Amino acid sequence: KRYKEGLSSNFVVISFLSVFYEILFSLTQNIKYSILKDKALGKKAKQLSIKYNVPILSMNTYAKYAFEENPVNPKVLFQFHPHTTFVKNILQEEMALNEMSKKSLLQEYEFSVSDNVLRNLTQEIHLADHIICASSVTAKSLLNEGILADQIKIIPYGVDTSLYPYKKREILG
Repeated sequence: KRYKEGLSSNFVVISFLSVFYEILFSLTQNIKYSILKDKALGKKAKQLSIKYNVPILSMNTYAKYAFEENPVNPKVLFQFHPHTTFVKNILQEEMALNEMSKKSLLQEYEFSVSDNVLRNLTQEIHLADHIICASSVTAKSLLNEGILADQIKIIPYGVDTSLYPYKKREILG
């Protein structure tokens, strides 16, 4: 179980079905198991949200399953990467400009996503009341998908400099 000081591990809930799918994915590298894992995580989050009447903060990829048909609000999404359509469009533009890049770029995640998964990724952003992301690029990708600017909050990744102070490094050369 996970541990957080002051939070009893009795409050940590694991979706054993999602663990099962993660093991299958690790063994096979078949993307369908990763998708099934996300679905299991989202459904477990929704079940707990409704049971305890608590809002959900969900990571993208499984938020659709946590948000849909869940009466508890607000629904907050953490969009950890730019929306797949946005990235796919950038990669397609690059391939049009540089034919040599095509073989490499077609191996990117965005081209492995089925139409159904892409629909789910698009639905989840529209089901969210608020969206947190770490960069202006990710925010721009959400705006391109029709999300209103006032629904998006950019909170950059950071570091506690009191724990990890900056030390100037010597340049070798």
